Amino acid sequence: AYEHYHELFDGYKARKADYVLATYRGVVRAVFKPSEWYRSVKSPGRWEFNGEEVENSPYLNKSVTNFIKPGNQNPIKYIY
Repeated sequence: AYEHYHELFDGYKARKADYVLATYRGVVRAVFKPSEWYRSVKSPGRWEFNGEEVENSPYLNKSVTNFIKPGNQNPIKYIY
């Protein structure tokens, strides 16, 4: 299993996420399926996850500009 973590601001909202999308310049570059959430030791007030990369996700290389506008300063966006 591929283990990976990212920091998120709201662990309670994040736990509802089926997937975590890593984006760059408005395009999904990687997709992760979280298996475990925990509070960060290095960054108090943040959450991290372990999970597996979803290599054949239909979200890969898709634009997220309808959800996250260019220049948005918040790196986290929850979509339900």
